Amino acid sequence: MKVVRALGNGSCLFISLRLALEYYHIIKAKKDNASFECITVPEEECKVQSVITGSDPKIVKSAEDLRQLIVRWYETKLGQEMPDLGTYVERGRIMTRGDLIALEMASAHGEEIPDAIDSSVRQAAMRTYLERIRRGSWGSTPEYTAFAFMSCSLVEVYQVTNGVLKIINSVGPKTYKQTVKVLYSGRCHYDLLMDNEDFTILHS
Repeated sequence: MKVVRALGNGSCLFISLRLALEYYHIIKAKKDNASFECITVPEEECKVQSVITGSDPKIVKSAEDLRQLIVRWYETKLGQEMPDLGTYVERGRIMTRGDLIALEMASAHGEEIPDAIDSSVRQAAMRTYLERIRRGSWGSTPEYTAFAFMSCSLVEVYQVTNGVLKIINSVGPKTYKQTVKVLYSGRCHYDLLMDNEDFTILHS
């Protein structure tokens, strides 16, 4: 696989995910024998869309656009269940969007927050987390999980361990239209991974 490096500016995950969407459309067009002369194509020829349940498709023009769409995805329905993610083992119930944030906060920052979805403390903690993301904090598991469901993608996360590339997480809806692969290099940095065949098609 080929690594497409993302700038380490706090938005590397959003850059990589957004780029994956654009490359997917370009590669698909090339496979369908569309005539693209370069990677950067006019918007009317290659619309990059994020399908958000319950709203119209949105054009994702930048990593910042994707960041804000993901924050809004959480803000609007924090308590919505996500059956595809299975049961929340510690609580014995179906995972919700809010649970994703709660688990991330507990693992990354040691911020234990009450379980009740209507808890004012829980809500305040989540709003604080989302505000950090909105203003430019790095993304992680909750953000690429949101992206997976928003874009109908399977997101596979890889890491190099003892010189071997291994998958460390895989998340997405039961039915998906594309697979997006990212490389986690530690210290909250993510790069886009591409299969050799797709990389060759993209640059042909």
